Amino acid sequence: MSSPRAATARKSVLVVDDDADIREIFADVLRYEGYEVASCENGRAALDRLRGGARSDVILLDLMMPVMDGWQFRLAQKNDPSLAQIPVVAVSADRTAKAAAIDADAYLSKPVDAGALLATLDRLFLAREREQLRARLVETDRLSSLGTVAASVAHEINNPLAYVIANLDLVARSLGESAPEGGPIRNALGHASQGLERIRTIVHDLRTFSRPTDD
Repeated sequence: MSSPRAATARKSVLVVDDDADIREIFADVLRYEGYEVASCENGRAALDRLRGGARSDVILLDLMMPVMDGWQFRLAQKNDPSLAQIPVVAVSADRTAKAAAIDADAYLSKPVDAGALLATLDRLFLAREREQLRARLVETDRLSSLGTVAASVAHEINNPLAYVIANLDLVARSLGESAPEGGPIRNALGHASQGLERIRTIVHDLRTFSRPTDD
């Protein structure tokens, strides 16, 4: 029988623990719940894996390990901009204040209850999804405001632009034969006309940008 979570988008968890049996137990529980699971035996191996490009949405981190313990790993992770934002759930049999005070997103005491672990992961993923939604809403609001500004700018430019184009055309027709083709006046009028057409194109682009679309 498969877990109902397995039908949702698979999230990845990196289990970092020096006890192979604990890594296997965590992996079995998490895979049954639909998570992708990878494991490392110490903090150094975990850092190497992550810096090598392996994807992890959450790190399940033991604190007492050889080579590089959980505290050392967490310090190195926080100092690496590419890894610092990955949430960490610290797990340890250490009952001291030092263990409980680890700078992590959550802390669980060993032996870890499966229900508590899954509830903690749900909470972290929900918090991340809310933050992503908030960021999208901020971006949407920013683009909406930018579109309003663009429409206003286009409107303010368009009217005087029409006056200038009309008057430039009037000047060109009024000159008639008095300003021969290829002369400095005709060249100046031609350059001015090209510049105005460029401005008209920009105004058109601004209006297109400010007009809402299905996309």
